[in-house]
Amino acid sequence: MRKPRKTSQTKTNKPVQVKKDRQPITPLKVKEADEIPAGLLVISWGKKLGAYLEASFPAKLNVPPGFITQIFSAHFQGDLNTYTPRVAFQASGRKVVSYLVDQGGVKKCFALLLHKEEKSSDWFDTLRKIALEFMKARNPKKLPSIYKKYVLKGGG
Repeated sequence: MRKPRKTSQTKTNKPVQVKKDRQPITPLKVKEADEIPAGLLVISWGKKLGAYLEASFPAKLNVPPGFITQIFSAHFQGDLNTYTPRVAFQASGRKVVSYLVDQGGVKKCFALLLHKEEKSSDWFDTLRKIALEFMKARNPKKLPSIYKKYVLKGGG
């Protein structure tokens, strides 16, 4: 007779721990599907281009024309020197939570696109952590792993 294995496969092919009596332990869900933002945008500012999309997750996230500029400009009141670091608003039928980082003239805006049921205030701290880690990494290719770490797994 074979010894029971320490892991088993669920219907979704995710490994789970098995107790000695062979009853599977259900993996914890950090957030329900309707509590996960629809996407993350990293918007940068260039003197020639204005606001432009530097990176997004998912990579092929469709956003309407002018949406990027609308998100970036929501932080500013008249000029590029007076800004609000955290804003929450609705644009193009989407709830948006945005955090602006200004490091020596380099301005980057990090925006989560939320579902209408989500509370904007629940995401400000997570968005700040995403922004800090992205600015430290300085690599747009790291965005998917940063998103998964802080949004899907609730890390940080």
